[in-house]
Amino acid sequence: MPARASTPHRRAGSLLWAGFLVWALAASAAPRPKLTVLIVAEQFRPEYLDRYRASFSAGGFNRLLKGGAVFRECRYDYMATFPASGAALLVTGAYPDRTGIVADRWYDRRDRRVVSAVEDSVYAQVGYDRTKRPGASPRKLIGTTLADELRLATGGRSRAVSISLRDQTAVLLGGRKPAGCYWLDDAGRFVTSTYYTEGLPAWVLA
Repeated sequence: MPARASTPHRRAGSLLWAGFLVWALAASAAPRPKLTVLIVAEQFRPEYLDRYRASFSAGGFNRLLKGGAVFRECRYDYMATFPASGAALLVTGAYPDRTGIVADRWYDRRDRRVVSAVEDSVYAQVGYDRTKRPGASPRKLIGTTLADELRLATGGRSRAVSISLRDQTAVLLGGRKPAGCYWLDDAGRFVTSTYYTEGLPAWVLA
């Protein structure tokens, strides 16, 4: 078992991730699930699942706890548990030195500036803002993700949709070819990137 990472208290408290794979990791003889849900929550301590269980609805967290897989002794074997590097780890199974996502932002020596883990000037943001803003993509991510492997295993029939409050977690959790990838802009409206589509679907706009 890997040793517990000596993460600073503040960072550990603010960037603790809780992950659930719903209905996917039951007995090996169980039928293949039709739906897999991965929920990643920052600032959600694992003991909250027990402390507030009486307040959970039957179809919410209690359904996850009863029918899903819960890893109570999960550990990150590295120190800098940033949201972007944590998201990359969850969906690739590899640490930051392998995925290339070492933090949320880092200094790019080639561009001589600080860059985001998912920013990509080749693409543009798609949404409500008429001014052209840089888009986002998973091109900095090295390796394959859970969503990518599901698509390969099903001959492309599997579809993944990733939704998050921020672009980094939405893009990295969604893999390379999700059916949809959406996050909130500065005004709190859902946007995406031309890497995925040229326009927002009507249901997203609604």
